[in-house]
Parts: sequence; C-alpha cells; structure tokens
Amino acid sequence: ARTHADAELRAQPHFFENLGAGARATAERPTLEATLHNALDVSVTLTGAEQGDLFLTDASGAITSRVLVSDLVPEKRQAVLERVMDQGLAGWVARHRQAALIADTSLDDRWLKLPDRPVNLRSALSVPILSGSALLGVLTLTHSQPEHFAAEHLQLMQAASDQMALTVRNAQIFDEQRRMADRQMTLYQIIRQVSGQLDPDAVARTAVNAIAQFAGWSHVGIVLPDKDQQHWVIRAASGLLIPTIGLTLPLNQGIIGRAIRTAQTQLVPDVRADPDYAAEHPDTRSELAVPLRHGKRISGVLNLESDHLAAFDAEDVLLAESLADALDLALDNARLYAETRQRSADLSALYAISRATSQSLALDEVLAQTLSSAIALFDFEAGLIGLVDLDARSDDEKPASLRPVAHRGLPPAQSELIRHSGLESTLCAYVFNQRESMVIGDLDQEQPASIRAMTDRLTSYGWRAYAGIPLLRHAPSRQALGVLCLFARKPRTATAYDLALLTTIGHQVATAVENARLFQSTLYDRGRLQALIKSTRDGVLLIGMDGRILVVNAQSLRLLAMPGQPEDWLGSRIKDALRVLHIHAPQVVRALLEEMRRAKNGDEPPGEGEFALSPRAIHWLSLPVMVGSTRLGRLLLLRDVTDERAVERLREDMTGTMVHDLRNPLSAIYSALIFLKEDAANLLSADQSEVLEIGLDNSQRMLGLVNNILDVSRLESGRMPLNRAPVEMGTLIAETLRAQAPLTADKGLRLESDVPPALPPAWVDAELIGRVLQNLAGNAIKFTPAGGVIRMEVKNGESGGRSVLLVSVSDNGPGIPEEIRSRLFQRFVTGRQQGRGSGLGLAFCKVAVEAHGEHIWVESAPGQGTTFTFSLPISSPPAS
Repeated sequence: ARTHADAELRAQPHFFENLGAGARATAERPTLEATLHNALDVSVTLTGAEQGDLFLTDASGAITSRVLVSDLVPEKRQAVLERVMDQGLAGWVARHRQAALIADTSLDDRWLKLPDRPVNLRSALSVPILSGSALLGVLTLTHSQPEHFAAEHLQLMQAASDQMALTVRNAQIFDEQRRMADRQMTLYQIIRQVSGQLDPDAVARTAVNAIAQFAGWSHVGIVLPDKDQQHWVIRAASGLLIPTIGLTLPLNQGIIGRAIRTAQTQLVPDVRADPDYAAEHPDTRSELAVPLRHGKRISGVLNLESDHLAAFDAEDVLLAESLADALDLALDNARLYAETRQRSADLSALYAISRATSQSLALDEVLAQTLSSAIALFDFEAGLIGLVDLDARSDDEKPASLRPVAHRGLPPAQSELIRHSGLESTLCAYVFNQRESMVIGDLDQEQPASIRAMTDRLTSYGWRAYAGIPLLRHAPSRQALGVLCLFARKPRTATAYDLALLTTIGHQVATAVENARLFQSTLYDRGRLQALIKSTRDGVLLIGMDGRILVVNAQSLRLLAMPGQPEDWLGSRIKDALRVLHIHAPQVVRALLEEMRRAKNGDEPPGEGEFALSPRAIHWLSLPVMVGSTRLGRLLLLRDVTDERAVERLREDMTGTMVHDLRNPLSAIYSALIFLKEDAANLLSADQSEVLEIGLDNSQRMLGLVNNILDVSRLESGRMPLNRAPVEMGTLIAETLRAQAPLTADKGLRLESDVPPALPPAWVDAELIGRVLQNLAGNAIKFTPAGGVIRMEVKNGESGGRSVLLVSVSDNGPGIPEEIRSRLFQRFVTGRQQGRGSGLGLAFCKVAVEAHGEHIWVESAPGQGTTFTFSLPISSPPAS
C-alpha cells in the first residue's frame, strides 16, 4: 500500500502537467468538447480507471454536455445518464456538493445497478466540479475490481477539480462567444440579403432563401396575417414547405396560430404529440414557430420545420428569435415604404381630383373628370354621380330628387334603368339619405335586410364590391348635394383609411358642385346687374380698395363730363379720372378724395353731398361695399337733381313770399289781441276771456311758425349773418336745462349733463346754437315717457381731420319710427306719435349747424331711445 501511495504521489505532478497542457491546448483552441475530453482522459489514465463519465449541468441539474469513456450503446447513453443523475452516485454528488469514494459498489446504496450494463463495475470515484458554490458538473471514474480507488485518488481528483472548473469555465465562455459570433455572422448575412428589398412579399421570399442558405435550416416559412387580420397566410417558403405557399388558416389554428395568439415562441419536439398541430406538411416531425413582434403587435411568424424529432435546440431558438426581430424590422420598413408609396399615390390622385374640380367651373366637365379619377384611385371599374335638383334645399329631400348626371363603365341594362327610373330605390340613394360613406367588400355575403334588395340588384349586374360617398357640405350644415358611387367585379377589403379618403373626396366633389352652381348663379346675376346698371338713369361708379375703377356706366361719365366709353375706364386707377376732373370739376375731386380717405381709414358709414357741375346740380351718395367683414370698395351713386333743385327754389321763393306777406297781418292780429287783453280784460265775461286766450295762443304759434320758416330760408340762402363768438358750452347747456326744468318737472323727468371743465370754447353763434339745444331738448321732453332720463353731453371729437366739439342730446324714449328716420331733418316731416310738432324744429337744427360748417345726425332704435349728435367748431377767430 505504501508503495502504491508513493507511486500515486509521484504521479501527481505528471497529472497536473497534463492538465496544464490540456489547459494550454484549450486556451489555444478552447472548444468545450476538447476540454472535457482532455480532462477525462488524464483522469482515467492517472487513476487507472477503466471507464469514466464527465458531464456538465445547468442550474436546474439538467445535463448540457457529456463525455464518456464506456462501452454503453450510444442510443442508451442519454437514458442511462438521466437515471444516474436522478438515482445514482453522480446525482448524490451533485445534490450534496461532496466527493464520493465507493470501494465496493455492491455494498453501497448510492450506486445504481443497471441490469443491461455489459460490464460489472465494482469500484467508483466521483467528485463535483464547482465554481464557487455553483455546480458545473460531475466527474465519475469506475473500475471492475473492488477497492481499486484509494483515498489518495480521491484527494488527487478533489485537488484537480478546481483546475478543471477553471478550464471548463473558460471553454464555456469561449464556446458561447463563438456561438454568438456565428449567430451574428449568420444574422448579418441574412439581413444583408433582405435589406435591399422594399416590398413585403419580396422581403419574405428573400429572407426564406437566405435563412436556408446561411442558417442551415432547409424548411423555412414566413407567415403573415391577411388584410382583415382574421387569418394567417404562408407568403414564402423553402424545402418541404414550398407546396404550402398561399395556405390560409384562421388565426386561432395550428402551432403558428398559437404563436400569434400567445406572442410566444413555440418549440415543439414532436408535432404529432401537439393537439394544435394543423398538419401543414405530412413529413414534418418537429417545429419551431417564432412570432415577429413589434412591441405588443404581432406582424407575422418565422416558421421552421424538420423531418426529424427534436431537431431544434436552445441555440436554434436564440438564432431564430434574433432573425425574427430583424425580419420584423425589415417587413415593417417595407410596409412603411409601401404605405408611403400608396399615400403618395393617393395624394397624387387627390391632387388630380382637386385640380379637376378647381380648373373648370363647367359642372359636366368637373364631374366627368372627378369620376374618372375616383375610379382609378380606388381601382374600381365603373361609377356614377347623382345630384339633387338645384331647387332642392331642404334637409328632407326624397330619394326621387336624385338624378344621375355622370356615369362611366356601367352595363347597358343598369344605365338604361337609372336613366328612366332615376336613383330613388338604389343603394346610391340609401347612402345619400344616410349621409355616411359605405364600402361593401363582397356583395355576395349576407347583407342587412334594409339593403338586401338593393345589393341583390347590383349582383345581378355582375358587381361584387361597392363604395358610396355622400357629397356633403362641410360642417355645420352637412347638407347633402348628391352621391358618388363606385362598382367593381372583384371583392376587396376596405380599411378605415379608405373610408376617410372617400369622405375627403366627397367633400371635394361637393365643394366643386357648389362652386360650379355658384358660378352659374353669379353669371345669371351678373347679367341682370349689367342690364340694370346700363338701364338706370343714375350714374354708378364702384372703386376698389386698391383705387381702381371696377364698375362704371355711361350715365356716370355723362354726369361728370368725362370722355370715352365705360369699357375705356374699367380697371383704370381713380387717380387718372381725378386728373381729368380736376380741370372742370375740382369740387368733385375733393369729394372723391375725401371718400377714398374715409374708405382707407375704415370709416364705413355712408356719405352724401351735392355739387354743381354747370349746368347741372348733381347729388352723390357714397356706400361701403362689404362681403362679410371684408371691405371691397366704395360705391358712388350720382343723380342729376337739377330739375328738383329748380322746383325747390321755386317752392322756397313762393313759400318765402307767402310767409313774408302773412307776417305783417299776423303781427297786427297778435298786437290787437294783446291790446284788447290789457285794456278790456275787466269788461269781458269768462267765456269771452277764454276765447281771447285761445286766439292769443294760436296767433303766437302761427307767428313763431312763420318766423321759423323765414329763419330756415335765410340760413339756407346765407342771408342770415352769424354772430360768432367763443362760447362756453357748459354755460349754454346749463341755460337750456334751466329753461326746460318746469316742463321736465311736470312729467317727472330727470335731466343730466356731462360737460368736462377743460373743454375749449366753441366758435359759434350762441343764439342759434341755443335754439338748436332748446329744440332738441324740447323734442326729448315731448317724446320721453314719465320717469325717463334726458342727458346732454359735450366731448372732444374729430370731423374731416379737424378737432371739433361733439354735442349730444339723449333720451330713453320709444325711439324714432323707421319710416321717417331717413327724412327726419326735412321740413314738415313728422311722425304719428302723440305730441308731434310742425316738422320745422329739426330742419332748423340742421341748417343752423350746417351754417357753421358742421353736421348733425341721429341714432335711434325702437324701444331703446334716441340720441341727436352735432359737431361744433372750436377754432379761434381769424386775425383782424
């Protein structure tokens, strides 16, 4: 024994030397299999073992690699090793992390006796190979003689196990890196093949061929969902799977369907033992199905099949999953490219439709071009457009109001039917009434009862697919103007994108129809307007915001004594006309320049005036021309009022003469009545005194009326001189309120005033302006109900670029009737209200204010009171 131990001791350096040589060898070419063979061979040689096993395990205890020196039949090795790891010595060593030495296997329960083992092994030695606390594997040595292994052998193997663990771990790391590099190279080669493809089907075909070439898998298939996401389809395949190209099954069928449904890799060693196997090919024995995942979305499956059992291992799963990620990205890019191309084509088609609907306003031409573009865009074969009649404006139009206006590609029988019967009982009318786009991908499928008769009629003409688009105005009205219908002889699948595109086209066509109809209506209205402008006796001149003449008629040229014909001046700048007018009508130039300045500054209220252009008197009216809130220009209406002014002068002369002749007798009557009242008052009875008072009141009223008429006439003719002086408007308004206070007290009215103390004085005739204030205050008191408010206000303002004072008198009465508002400042114009006057007070106010070179105007609304406003000059008197 001593001699044997010495011999073993002397052998130890040789053992470690061999292990070191093995380590160096594996460092130079560190394959895991070479490392295991070297370690086992050295151990068997140095211990004199007849047989040996060295296998590695994973964390769960399953065998991952093995090297045997035994006479076991190869087909039985795996089963024997699994039993040994479960019930035998190696399993005990692995579980307890302890070495074991069995001198006689027949006397130790840890030894598993295998009846079919060809050699009777009597002694055994087993040590764990540990890396820290982790078990890498188990080394077991056996011999046919009992007590062959001694304690020294056990110590030797335990000492060598650390070196074995280090060497094995290095080999494992290198082996993993090599396998990873191989996977990366294979992945790179396959990605390189598919990277240049921009069509999803081309990506699938190229990927299948590249995987078969570089990964070594012969039977490859790529499976993609169909458009409706209800079935999976084999789009490309190689090897045994080529005959299955185009095979379609529901998403929940087969191992492939399970991979899609669960979003998990499916590794099936024996497909015939799997209840979900769909028997795509009779020779398939094992299958690996890897979903192509993009986040939570499954875009397809990479399917690998083999005619051998358990043909795919963990390495295959890793490579297949890496390939699936790369394929998903390539397919996604291809789909994105295809969708981008489709969107580009759609935009081009929409642009073509938009051009067709915008380049022409002829409705028939627009509809024909639009229909052709829509048929081509959606790959249909025929179509029609139906519109409602022009006078159908209600939202409750019946289907009978639809009439076909354009069609293409319809069979003769269908064309004849809609030509004679219209669209009242067709699917087009149904879409029109529902106001919603409709796409039926397959008319042969069961349809709702509400449209079944209509779809049956379409199938009788040979159609299999239908699309209907209501032509709707934009929100908020969504009024339907018609319908666009498309037909195809092959079924198709419609997406939400297609419906959105159809709706967009419907809005475009509806806009085109509306524009065309508006254009026709505009042409009609333009013809009527041109006839009206030519036939009117008034001059018409429209000036745009850019200062160009947009409309002019012959009468305006005649009234302004301008040369040429209307067409000579259209489009010309108004400055060219002003240069011509400046020679013989400078007052017209001033009026036009002022109106242009007002229009440019946004001063929109109408303006009017009158000028003499010998031998004519011409009245002009300037009106703003607006479309919504947009200013288009200024319209000037010119009217020859020469005859009217002559008649007015004759009337005024006659009135002046009559009034003047009445004044002296009225003054005498009034004086006599005053004399009678003063000298004979005590001699008259009560009834006689009452009659005398009535006579005095009426004669005084008639005399005031005569004086007012004379004052108005003198002011209009300029025969009444103005006694201008600086006047504090606060003082003048206070006097007016004082004079009117008794009347307001009787009616319970409240008088208010607002005159800032810092206002400059007005340069006016105080007596005339005082009478203006008294007239306006008297009117307000007369027409304001009891308990009302009358307010007089003065503030700074501007008129014609000059600084002025703006004086206003407001009430909260019933307002001025609409029928007299425009004639309110004319003589003898009165309303029908109770307490109305003679109609001379406001006429006097107008001429008195205009005598100062200013203006007076009124603002009133029914039930919201009335405000009279006039301007007064504040300039200083000229230097003497």
